[in-house]
Amino acid sequence: MPSPPTPSPALILALALCNSADAIYILSLGVLSESLSWTQHFGTHTTTTSTLSFLGMLIGGLVSTFAGDSLGRQPLLLTTMLLTFVLSNLSSLSSSLTTFTIVRFFAGISVGASIPPIFSLLSAHTSPSCLGRYTTMVASFFMVGSVYVSVLGYTLFELSDGDWRLFNTLTTLPGLVAAYLVFVCVPPPLQQLQPAKLNFAAVFSAPQRQTTLSLQAVWFGLSFSSFGILAIITPLFSDIGIASAYLSTVIFSSAALVANVASYLLLDLKDRRTLLSSALFLSFLSGIFFAFVQQPPLIVLAACLFQIATTLAWNTLDTVSTEMFGAGVRNTGFAVCSTSGRAGACIAQVVNGILLEGGGTTALLAVDAIALLIAAVACAGLRGGRGGDDEDEDEDDEENLKLTSA
Repeated sequence: MPSPPTPSPALILALALCNSADAIYILSLGVLSESLSWTQHFGTHTTTTSTLSFLGMLIGGLVSTFAGDSLGRQPLLLTTMLLTFVLSNLSSLSSSLTTFTIVRFFAGISVGASIPPIFSLLSAHTSPSCLGRYTTMVASFFMVGSVYVSVLGYTLFELSDGDWRLFNTLTTLPGLVAAYLVFVCVPPPLQQLQPAKLNFAAVFSAPQRQTTLSLQAVWFGLSFSSFGILAIITPLFSDIGIASAYLSTVIFSSAALVANVASYLLLDLKDRRTLLSSALFLSFLSGIFFAFVQQPPLIVLAACLFQIATTLAWNTLDTVSTEMFGAGVRNTGFAVCSTSGRAGACIAQVVNGILLEGGGTTALLAVDAIALLIAAVACAGLRGGRGGDDEDEDEDDEENLKLTSA
């Protein structure tokens, strides 16, 4: 089978902007929680909103599991980006936190359903020899989305007395541009679509089960830690006593640039499984440093090191998760894993909220670090992919489909 052509710059930009919408959605609530007129301080109400937002993303991942490979990845991605734009703007009209939370929950469903087709489409249009490089390009826009939100927050809420509704509306614009580019630039799938039920069975068939379960554990641990902290980083800086929480958030978000450059240089050269486990272990060490350091400058430094290590882990995991599944079940496999990640992030919101209310910032960061160590250990169960044991992922995929249809 010939390798897919090199993806066009327009396709890369379209998928990258879609990925930035994920970061914008996750980080924006933490920025808003320091400025919403009905929320005077970070507490249980914000925790409830954040938890339900990630619950929506979890449900969206389940939707994508059954819709992406059966209905088509491009239609699914276009629909979810448009829904995210509409629902996020509707939340700006909310007159109460309850209404805002309900609308944001449904927006979370569309955001959660958008992530698996992004990387599945990228893999379908990219040669395996350069998949790591292009995955890094798309994944790096998570940083772009984070910087965009943090700069908006700094400009509107620290340099001026801005309105939260204006902030919320401005955060939706990249998603609208992304939807347009998906409609114009993303071609239809290259492979025949498979029934969703069959694909779901294939990713848990005997030859694939260990890798799927191991990937789910890695996604859960990394999401629990990185998304758990990202969603509360601005109020966390404020709670710790950092003088400029918004400016510190900008610095924190920008630190991911180092990891994106490293990913671009390393992902197509090294054994990706080894790189993934190493990045997760470095994330654990930086998380421990973040948990126990005391001086404000060192706290921001530790947060930046944590951001660099987890971003490298995410870029590697995105690549590994696509290549561990054959073309016919790639969207389903990625969706199953990302849904496990959303579950981890959802649980993290509850745990973090409880620990913050009790003043347990150190305990919160230590728990998140331990989750990363568990994720690093889970990498030992990965089989196949770059540097793995299987020579041809599509042959494995075909065999899995035969087993489940027998």
